[in-house]
Amino acid sequence: MAKHAPVARGLVTSDFQIDLNEVNRRLDNCSDAVADQYYAFGLMMIDEINARWEYLDAKASKAAGYCGAIVALLLSTSATWKQLVDPCMVPVVLTAAIISLYAAYTFFSATLLADAQWFSTRDWFCADYLNQPKELKKYWIQVMYFVRQSYLEQVNLKATKFFRGWLVLAFASGMLIVALLDGACRSSPLFHRFSLWLWT
Repeated sequence: MAKHAPVARGLVTSDFQIDLNEVNRRLDNCSDAVADQYYAFGLMMIDEINARWEYLDAKASKAAGYCGAIVALLLSTSATWKQLVDPCMVPVVLTAAIISLYAAYTFFSATLLADAQWFSTRDWFCADYLNQPKELKKYWIQVMYFVRQSYLEQVNLKATKFFRGWLVLAFASGMLIVALLDGACRSSPLFHRFSLWLWT
């Protein structure tokens, strides 16, 4: 009977996790060839979590800059849009600007999350395995697991803040769209004709 291909658990269940004790148990029971595979895969996982970290930081920085540009544009053109929109819509625009600032703060705070553990010189030159290269590699696998888990926690926090920032920005954008549409309609000749027809 043909053997089935192994299931890629990380792809099927993305929240699949094991603790450090289970990692140690598997390393103690695996062969040197399997340890080499664990090590190579661990390097790939470290690269992947670093890429996610950098991607979120870059996106959050751009989004914060976008929020700042919205506020700067509203301030620099305030004399123009105040004449276009209805006076009751001015507080709406100002509120949207304040909410955009809060969105910028949320995005910027996502880039400040850096409470993740990284490799140390002590890990690199671990004195406990000076004459045991195979055990040293297994130790490095344990360190890679610990580092990735630390980074994964922070990446999840970054993603949460990033998503929250987009929700806040979407709400502010919606308020601005409503106010600007109101101003556009009021400056349109069709709106004036409709008003005259409505009140006559």
